[in-house]
Amino acid sequence: MSDTAPHHAPADEVRVVVGDPHDLFRRGLVVRLEEDGIDVVAEAGGVDELVDEAVALAPDVVVVDVSARGGPEAVARVSAAVPTTRIVALSTSADADEALAAVRAGAVGCLVKEDSFASIAAAVRAAVRGHTFVSPELAGRLVDEYRRLAVRGRSPASAVLTGRETDILERLARGWDDTAIATALGLSTGAVRNHVRNVLEKLQRGTRAEAVLYAVRERLVDP
Repeated sequence: MSDTAPHHAPADEVRVVVGDPHDLFRRGLVVRLEEDGIDVVAEAGGVDELVDEAVALAPDVVVVDVSARGGPEAVARVSAAVPTTRIVALSTSADADEALAAVRAGAVGCLVKEDSFASIAAAVRAAVRGHTFVSPELAGRLVDEYRRLAVRGRSPASAVLTGRETDILERLARGWDDTAIATALGLSTGAVRNHVRNVLEKLQRGTRAEAVLYAVRERLVDP
């Protein structure tokens, strides 16, 4: 019998699969994430390989290049196959269309590859906590694009939200996390999460990021 005790991963360990067709960038990202204490359990260079790894390993987060061929498809397939896995999308440029496509497909974070590795690691950790993360360069373009598409006046959809839900949605749009919202509104973090679930259900959005972008487009909130 071995005297070595079985290894148990720390409760706060984050398990990630990285998908990117560019070997040099992918390897560099893997190294930096691991240096940040994030456990990269697999990496993939193609869409099918990425989906297979995600299904087999059910990681906490998948980081995927959505500028590559099949990128948005990969987000949608992983989101459908492993609903518990959060997805962080990377783009080669601050292209609002790419970011919007990624969010619609299920991504909860959007960054450009020019962002620092530290920012990508922060986005991964934010995703695990149930938060959204959009790089500043993309955030402005996303809001501008939704405002361009929006009609004047507030959407009738705002009528389905309670005042409390609207308060929380506005703070999500400003980038607040659950703890900050709970403190400001005198609620528990559990109550905030319950309100967020209600917002997602009422607006028929799959993720917080999608709900925020929808709310800005429909003028449900003033970011």
